[in-house]
Amino acid sequence: MTMLRPPWHVTAVSPAEPLVETHVQAVTLTTSSPKSSWRCGDRAADVRHEHIMSPSFRFEMPTSLFELPTERKEQLDRHFGDHAILDSDLFWALAQAHAFFSFFTFFTAADPTNGYVHYVDQGTAQNTGLLSVVNNQVHIGVDSNNVATGSGRNSVRITSNKSYNHGTFILDLAHMPGGVCGTWPAYWIVGPDWPNQGEIDIIEGVNDQTNNAMTLHTSDGCTIVDSNAFTGTLATSNCYINAPGQAANAGCDIQSQDTRSYGAGFNANGGGVIATEWTSDVINIWFFPRGTTPADISNGVPNPATWGAPVAQFEGSCDIDSHFQNQQIVFDTTFCGDWAGAVWSNSAKCAALAPTCQSYVQNNPGAFADMYWLINSLKVYQSNGASNAATAAHQLLESAKNETLPLSSEPLAMGGSVPASKRRRAGRR
Repeated sequence: MTMLRPPWHVTAVSPAEPLVETHVQAVTLTTSSPKSSWRCGDRAADVRHEHIMSPSFRFEMPTSLFELPTERKEQLDRHFGDHAILDSDLFWALAQAHAFFSFFTFFTAADPTNGYVHYVDQGTAQNTGLLSVVNNQVHIGVDSNNVATGSGRNSVRITSNKSYNHGTFILDLAHMPGGVCGTWPAYWIVGPDWPNQGEIDIIEGVNDQTNNAMTLHTSDGCTIVDSNAFTGTLATSNCYINAPGQAANAGCDIQSQDTRSYGAGFNANGGGVIATEWTSDVINIWFFPRGTTPADISNGVPNPATWGAPVAQFEGSCDIDSHFQNQQIVFDTTFCGDWAGAVWSNSAKCAALAPTCQSYVQNNPGAFADMYWLINSLKVYQSNGASNAATAAHQLLESAKNETLPLSSEPLAMGGSVPASKRRRAGRR
């Protein structure tokens, strides 16, 4: 089922009406469209719906959907009155953004990588402006207004509620954090029993790094080879976290040679699409700078066999199915910690800013204003059985940029450069 988007006028009705759940608002939508019936609903986002044979219908949804940053409150009184008006474009963006976050849990425990960071819950993130909808894109940022206290700078870490075994993961980003001293952002997937169920770092970097680093972390018995089938540079080949002859938890690491793949270079080019293919035989990662996305991805029928050489290809003496299982999707931005903090003095630029990573991150909030994810879409596809194709798949997630959400069915899918001597975290889990 597809959510239609007519030229709505949205009027909030009284929250005092008896509803099935607490903390729920009712919203009536009316349209001047001549269509005589409308269907709207999003089970995945816990949005209730009615099918009314008239050009008007009713939403009921959690009030957290309407918790906006202070600067947006003039557009919507989140406590509602009988005549409060909500702009239809804003409503549409908020509804889809809420659906996006319904697929994730907000991590609020201490950072496993010993970062100088305080991960906040969804309500705090919304109320302090760390989460928002910008031009119908999902924005996930960090605190860039306050001197940090306690365990560190406020940030967000989210983990998908579902786990996956195989799939094609396609992330369309307009903007990413990274390239700023003290930061350590990552988009990655990981199994619950780390490192035995593996970790795949798809986007990752620290401090003033300029190129993306893609890395696997596993238990013993997984190594990769440089087959000349990918465009990146192999830095380390043993994926085992305690591999002899490698830095602790270095994993098997491939570095992009394209400065548009990470941080400032990525953002200056308008972002791009990062596609990850995970099968029993290989893990491939492609990067498509803005304007170069293959048509099959744009059309929702991705076929990795047609995309050319990936940036990273992880293949070799490794039983992928035994080392990678039940992976969950994670977005986070941490600070300092086991990697960014450990290599702080390796960067002349960063070392000149402050004697330690923590002192810089604590006292320079404005330096992190550009440290945010701006997500156009995130989709997970399952192969239809063809050797390389990921066609005939159901979409799992989309952010507010697109107008088709998985409304009625479960997804098919269950299934400068980096310092060579980098120290990696002791384990993200």
